[in-house]
Amino acid sequence: MAFSVSIQIQNQVALSEYSDNGAVETKRTVVVNYPDQVKTYSVKTIDGKEMALSTGDELKTMGIEVNITERYGVELFEISLSN
Repeated sequence: MAFSVSIQIQNQVALSEYSDNGAVETKRTVVVNYPDQVKTYSVKTIDGKEMALSTGDELKTMGIEVNITERYGVELFEISLSN
């Protein structure tokens, strides 16, 4: 599979990059294993649009759906503790 994930954690904020390196599928559910299971996290697009509000357990078990329609597209997300 050519769908890849990169996560960088800086000051309790994870910058997650999902890239489609020529994969034929346009969407994928990606799980995030680092969060505290009982805390709530906000998942935002790079332009600040909130796309999910999930507990750490939900991020780990259900994940988030990532859609990349371009053949070699990249999406960048911020995952941070919710206020």
